[in-house]
Amino acid sequence: MKKYFPLLQNQPDLVYLDNAATTQLPQVVIDRLDHYAKYEHANIHRGLYDLSAANTALYEATRQVVKDFLAADDSYETIFNQGTTFGLNWAAVGLKHLLTDKDAILIGRDSHHSNIVPWQQIAQETRAKLAFIPINDQGQIDRTELARLLPEATVIALSHVSNVTG
Repeated sequence: MKKYFPLLQNQPDLVYLDNAATTQLPQVVIDRLDHYAKYEHANIHRGLYDLSAANTALYEATRQVVKDFLAADDSYETIFNQGTTFGLNWAAVGLKHLLTDKDAILIGRDSHHSNIVPWQQIAQETRAKLAFIPINDQGQIDRTELARLLPEATVIALSHVSNVTG
């Protein structure tokens, strides 16, 4: 896979695990972004002129590709944003009005800082309980502890892959 990423080609010994903060771009993405910036750059969903309409069509086509890839029921189940940290903050703030002191938020002990801080803030504001699910020696969620905590959980925010455990 490293052959597709210029940064990793130039630093062959680098093992990059900080994708929650900044993900490295493969050359094909760099090329596409360069083309867009040079020849297509315009707002989506905001203009009646041809370039804006063309970008809106591309954006919505991308939403359909993601829907199909994730086997989602509707393309609007996918929300695009500028990154993991923004998305987690957005989700936390969006759920805040639903939480009270009777609720519990579960996050993995191996969570990236971007998945800890927003939930800490929301728990403090709403007085919801914040619990960390421990990880075992193999870097996996402790399923026994998860089963114990799960019945009281209102929100569960877990990483698919952790930059803490690799």
